[in-house]
Amino acid sequence: FWAPTGANWGIDNRTCALRVIAGSAKAQRIEYRIAAADANPYLALAAALANLPGATILVSNEVGLGIVPDNAAARAFRDRAGRLHQQIAAAADRVLFMAAGLPLTLKGPDDNG
Repeated sequence: FWAPTGANWGIDNRTCALRVIAGSAKAQRIEYRIAAADANPYLALAAALANLPGATILVSNEVGLGIVPDNAAARAFRDRAGRLHQQIAAAADRVLFMAAGLPLTLKGPDDNG
């Protein structure tokens, strides 16, 4: 009944493939509603983003340029975030890296001025 009807997104709309849940800071999230429960969440997100119409802008912290974390959980987070960044960048037409407020083009047209 509430199954997604296409490659689309919406806020609090159960018929969308990517559903943005608004609310308190702890309750905000994005649901990807097409993949099976056992799907790799990083690949599912990358595939969903690749099929969205129009421009999609993602902002994330670079976690791989610092020191190697001293605990297993932090290392696992760093490694998984890095793989997610790689998969999203592979699907993107354009990738920018910001350092000191300056854009560095990693992929796509370099029209930063």
